[in-house]
Amino acid sequence: MRGTCIIILLLLAIEATAQNLVPNPGFEVYNDCPQARGMIYYSEDYSHFPTAASWVSALWNTTPDYYNRCATNPLVTLPYNTYNDYQQPRGGDACAGISMLSGWPATPHVSDYREYLETRLSAPLEAGKNYFVSFFVNMTYHLPGSANQIVVDLVGARLTDTQISIAYPFGQPELSIPGPPDVVNPRHTFITDTAKWEQVKGVYKAHGGEQWLTVGYFKDSLPLNYRVIYTTYPGFPDSIHSTCYMYVDDVCVTEIPPPAHDTVFVQAFPATITSAVTGAAYAWSTGDSVREITVTSGGMYWVTATGDCSFRSDTITVVCLVDSAELSHIITVSSFPVLLSASQAGGTHLWSTGAGASSVWVDAPGTYWVESYSNCKYVLDSFVVLCEADVHFDTLVHASSFPMQLSTPLAGDSLLWAHGDTLAYTNILKPGTYTVTVWRGCRRYIYEIEVVYRSWDDCIWLPSAFTPNGDGINDAFGPVFSCYALPLSYNFRIYNRFGECVFDTEDIGSKWDGTFRGAIQDIGAYYYMLRYSGGNHKDDQGTLLKGDLTLIR
Repeated sequence: MRGTCIIILLLLAIEATAQNLVPNPGFEVYNDCPQARGMIYYSEDYSHFPTAASWVSALWNTTPDYYNRCATNPLVTLPYNTYNDYQQPRGGDACAGISMLSGWPATPHVSDYREYLETRLSAPLEAGKNYFVSFFVNMTYHLPGSANQIVVDLVGARLTDTQISIAYPFGQPELSIPGPPDVVNPRHTFITDTAKWEQVKGVYKAHGGEQWLTVGYFKDSLPLNYRVIYTTYPGFPDSIHSTCYMYVDDVCVTEIPPPAHDTVFVQAFPATITSAVTGAAYAWSTGDSVREITVTSGGMYWVTATGDCSFRSDTITVVCLVDSAELSHIITVSSFPVLLSASQAGGTHLWSTGAGASSVWVDAPGTYWVESYSNCKYVLDSFVVLCEADVHFDTLVHASSFPMQLSTPLAGDSLLWAHGDTLAYTNILKPGTYTVTVWRGCRRYIYEIEVVYRSWDDCIWLPSAFTPNGDGINDAFGPVFSCYALPLSYNFRIYNRFGECVFDTEDIGSKWDGTFRGAIQDIGAYYYMLRYSGGNHKDDQGTLLKGDLTLIR
């Protein structure tokens, strides 16, 4: 804070000593009170100042006016005069007045009359330096000699190395200074307020040696742009005489000092920052127009402060006094993808994956981090993503023949048998213990499968009765296999007491439901024959099992 105060005091000292290079800027110094209109004269050698000191007309045969409270002629006194009605000078007792444009606007070549005020600066401008150029104008309304009262844009000022001194011949229909001004009121911006003084201002970069300032309505290459604010002939205003007349006061050319540059440290947003330079009007990069503004983020902000005869700029860098934290997280998961979220949800984020959201999905174990920044707070979250511990299973399988095909008990993303196979099944030639690892997500399931030999007589069992009554219990009849491997050849038949075959299948999974040709069969005794082979060849005659069964309802 102390450093900021020192900066402000230094700037105030600079502002206090800034020099206006315009002599007699408010027309307060005079050699005589004005006795009539048109008493700021043309002076080719810049030596004739009958009224206002240091001011001349840039064009011969034109008549800029001088107004002062000391005048006795009602045409040129202040605040009331019979030519322009009532107007207080902007400051002090005096001001000047010029016709910005007088003639016939629709046909300016017939009559284009303009007046200019010119003065010699107290010192020439220095090359490469910036200068603030400003003057105040007031639009007059009461003009008894004009049927139309108009306003124009592009009122401005020009800075030159030598005096503009043009002596047009008498009777010349056009009296104007050609070329654009250096500082100008913007295009299509009309000064129409007859009570308030308006400032025309701008920044001019000198090429060096400029010592003359001329104020008025210059004739550049742009089309004439005007607006009628009063007419005594509403039906055809452009066909009659029109005039735009303005008072001029408080003219300024002053060097612009180097811009201030401050750094402001804040701990949270929103934060208030104040310009270290002063002026009557402010213009911030944010669009604000007051000296103190509120900002919601760090960065660089600039402001210009404009006064009557001053122009200052200030650049303010807003920096957070960052409150930082580092957080570590260990996450154990069983599958991917998994969602990781920053502990600070708002603000900006940068993940190690390159993502910029507050949360990201990851699909592999590892270490991830995210930097989060919000409102002067920085948080670094690190995430260690681990898979859940391995799961082990022991499984017993009975087999009646070899070689046989052994399948994994669980489907997964990938698997590996201990002897190198990577398919969901493997062929084995003998009993033993076989290990397979299955990966599902990031979790490992390890199966120890013990294969034990059992004869087919121990592997097949047939019940003695069944009840096909539709209750979902014992509704079908067929062999029950208790071994892991099934027969390679298989035929199962059921006969009634008349020797008629009522069921015949080679499908191991098919069982008799107690019907024949769609008809429900009688209760009672039936006879079955099961022929199967567990060998390697389907033409093996195999084993025949016979027996009785009872159908009960």
